[in-house]
Parts: sequence; structure tokens; C-alpha cells
Amino acid sequence: MDFSDLSDFIEPFKIHIVENIKINTRNDRLTALEKTDYNVFKIHPEDVMIDFLTDAGTNGLSLKQNSRLWMGDESYAGSSSFEILKDNATYISGFENILPVFSKRTSEEIVSSYLAKAGDRVIGNTFTYTLENHLKHIKAEPISMVDWSDENFGGNLDIKAFRNILKQNDKEKISFVIMNVPSKNLGGQPVSMSNMKAVSDLCREHSIPVYIESSMYGENCWRTKMYEENYFNKSLVEISQEMFSYFDGCILSAKRDGRSEIGSVICLRDDEMTRELGNVITFKAGFITYGGMAGRDMEIVAEGMRSALDEQLQDYREKQLAYFKKSLKEFGVPIVEPIGCNTIFIDAEKAFPQLSRKFYPAWSLACAAYIIGGIRCAEFGQITHATQSLPDDHPLKGRELIKLEVPRFIYTTCHFLYVAYVFSQLISHKIISGMKIVDSPECKIKHIKTSMVPLSSMDYGDVHLLPVQNSDHIHFFKNM
Repeated sequence: MDFSDLSDFIEPFKIHIVENIKINTRNDRLTALEKTDYNVFKIHPEDVMIDFLTDAGTNGLSLKQNSRLWMGDESYAGSSSFEILKDNATYISGFENILPVFSKRTSEEIVSSYLAKAGDRVIGNTFTYTLENHLKHIKAEPISMVDWSDENFGGNLDIKAFRNILKQNDKEKISFVIMNVPSKNLGGQPVSMSNMKAVSDLCREHSIPVYIESSMYGENCWRTKMYEENYFNKSLVEISQEMFSYFDGCILSAKRDGRSEIGSVICLRDDEMTRELGNVITFKAGFITYGGMAGRDMEIVAEGMRSALDEQLQDYREKQLAYFKKSLKEFGVPIVEPIGCNTIFIDAEKAFPQLSRKFYPAWSLACAAYIIGGIRCAEFGQITHATQSLPDDHPLKGRELIKLEVPRFIYTTCHFLYVAYVFSQLISHKIISGMKIVDSPECKIKHIKTSMVPLSSMDYGDVHLLPVQNSDHIHFFKNM
């Protein structure tokens, strides 16, 4: 690893509050996994050293966000905290009609139920797991049309496929189009501005409502600035405002780029739709000036949303992920490239080709990473079924992967080096136990409830965290 430019590695912030990590033993972790039926979702957070299960609601708060906690106005109606949230949401998006809602999945349910009905089709580049199931619940059909041909923007919507559907006689069955920007289901693969504009133009030509769903809009704007012509010299605020201008409305989650533990907003242009959804929100969540959110949470969300367009922080985030990717590759860990804005996928089948798919190599590797290194990460394969809605020829379709979703401003360069090092030791030893299912209930969240047992011992006594040969990394983990 080349450390010649240390400015690429220094964190552009000071740490005021810390939380101790419990450095437990391998036997402790094996016992914890046994008690949870070998399902990492059930492990108590205290027993996890490095948590890459999700980056939603697990990010570090800034000093400004912490200070806003004390400014929360908890008035039932007309909260001043709502006014601050509204101003900041309008600042980044240009939308004037702002409706706060306590969770993104509730926002998805409210918007999709208003726009679609049974028998309708909904077009998207990809769909979040929750939106896809909301649509299926009302018997509408989500149709994913992702185009991964652009190396820098692997979340684009397939314009050619979309045009073909519009040429069909039943195009009126398309109730709306929604773009997930960047695509969460693909690990944060970004969407280009030109693609969003092209989709918007087609939708308006055919009078089809078009919406955007985004929890990482700042990171997508940064990729646009870095890789799309004509945007190199534009500010992230300018890019963000242009991006949202192509849509009739948006659902914004605050749990990723907004660095809040909770919260979302629905932004709309249409006044009548705003009134209708406001009535639904009041009934389901709370009055239209808080939507089930505490005033202090609205303050945190408002500050977080604006700070997502801080260019120094986004530059650091990009370099942090690039460093993590480089570390994994140099240690010989097979990853999927290009990486997205928030996730790195490890290919479990390439890492352990000797383990048959019927023994769930991705689930097995996730368990092994926890036992050996205290790392929690999620299976992205046969159990989760996260890629089932993708086109059959998509490179992620049907693969046995684990995903490392990287929280913002929680872990340092040393933590990433440690994670890469642990995976390299697992792979170099080629020792891993396959798994078999004990119980996997038929439900929409089966990966959270599935129980497994290993086919052989998982104490991994032969795996020791020793220095990797012929590497210029600093080896200070050998005693772990």
C-alpha cells in the first residue's frame, strides 16, 4: 500500500465521542453464534467488533447534529423544527411541498399506494426490497430495467428496454416510474445525470409520473461530479438541485447520507397529492408537521441532509471506500467490481470454490468472519434472494456474495485494514464449514429468521491471524 500521500488517509474530522469496542475471544464469538442459530442478524451488538451489516441509521453524528438535539421543538402542530427541516429539504431538492415521515418504508407504502393499484406495472432501474414488496402487496408488478454497461454508472435505467415497453399498446398500465438513486440493491451503484434526464423526458412525453427514491443522493452527486462530463466544476448543491428537477416527487431517507438514526421526507410538486398524502400521514404516523418524528430528530435530519453535500466529506468517503477496496484486493480477497457508493461485495464461491452451493458458501463465510474476526456482515445470496428481480444476464444475478455495507464516520483506516486482513486469512487457509438449514420460514424477511447448523466444527483452530507473505501492509493484528 502506497502511503506517499497521507492526505488521502487522514480523517477530515476530530472525534469527540467514542464508544468502546468489546474485544471478545474467538470462543466467546463461537458461543454467541451457536446461541443465535448461526444467524448473524440475531447476534447482540455488544458481541460485534466491526459491524458492516448495514449503513442505515448506524452512522456517526456530527458536532452540529449533536448540538441540534437540544433545539428540538416537540410541538404537535407548527413545530419550528419542521420549518428547519422543510427549508433544508427544499434547499437540496428544489421541492416546495415537504412531508416528514418517521421511516422510508412507510413513505414508500404511502406513495406507492397512492400512485398504483392492482394490475398496474411500475418501472424502475432497481427496487429497494421494501418498495418491491409494498407493490406486490397491492398486486402491482414492479419491473426492474437496469443497465450496467457504464462502468461508472452501473445503476442506470435501461432506456432501450423502457422505449420498447412504451411502444406496446398496454403502456397505460404503467402507473409510475421510480428510480433508486443510487441503486441500493446493487450496493449503491450510481445513476448518471444524463440517464435521469432521458428517463424524465420519456415519462413526460408519455404523461407518466416519474419519482426518485434516494438515501445516498450526496454520494450519487459526488460520482456525477467526478465522472460525468460537464459537471466537474459544478458544486454538489447545483448538481443535487438539477437531479431532483427531473422528477415529480421524491422519497428521501435520512438514515444514510443524512446520518440520522431515523426519518425520511416525501417531497412533491403537486399540491393536491400533497394534501391527500398529508391526510394519510396524519392518520398513520402523526400530524403533517412531524409525521411521527420527534422535533429533535427533525433537527438532526435537517442538518444531516445539508451536510451530505459537503464536498470535503464526500471526497473522504470516496477515498475511504477506495482504500478499503484496494486493501481487500491486495490481500487476495475476491470482490465484485466496480464497487458502489456504500457497499463492497465479496464473492464467496470464488473464495471457497471447494464448497458446493448447496452448503451456502456466502452464509458460511459470514459466520466464519464473525468467529475469526468479530466482523458482522450479511449474506447476499440464496437465502436473501436480493438479486431475484434483476435481469437474468445481470452480473450479480444468482451469485453467492456477502455484502459489507460501510457506515459513515464510524470506522477508521485501521479498522478497514483489519477487516481486509481477516478475510485474507480465512481465504488463505481454505478452511470453512458449510451450513445446512434447520428452519427457514416462508416470509418476506426469511434471512432474518433462518436457522442454520454447521456441517463440521467451526472452532477454526488452525486459522491464526499471522502476517501475509510478501505484503507491505503493517502487520499489527497477529496477536488477535
